[in-house]
Amino acid sequence: MIDDWRYDDGKMTERQICLTAFIHQGIPINREVYEFCHYYVSNGMLKIPDTKEKLEEELASHNGDLYAFVGDGISKEFSLWQKINERQEGNQETTEASKETS
Repeated sequence: MIDDWRYDDGKMTERQICLTAFIHQGIPINREVYEFCHYYVSNGMLKIPDTKEKLEEELASHNGDLYAFVGDGISKEFSLWQKINERQEGNQETTEASKETS
């Protein structure tokens, strides 16, 4: 049994759905995608309708494909997340370079 809280928060199935949505979009799973899925789910951004009727309605608009439905939501957020992380990495590199020249 894994005692780490990250794996015992009741969100593993939601992370799996996010990861599978990426696979269905043809995006390879790597550390960045996995970390994004953890971020997305942990922050309550995965929105699965709370009633069977609402879920069926959403799935019908995506030809019954749960991963297409989830993929619509994560695509935009993943792009934003990548941009934010690129800026943060750029800032860290600038800070480290200035420390080295000092």
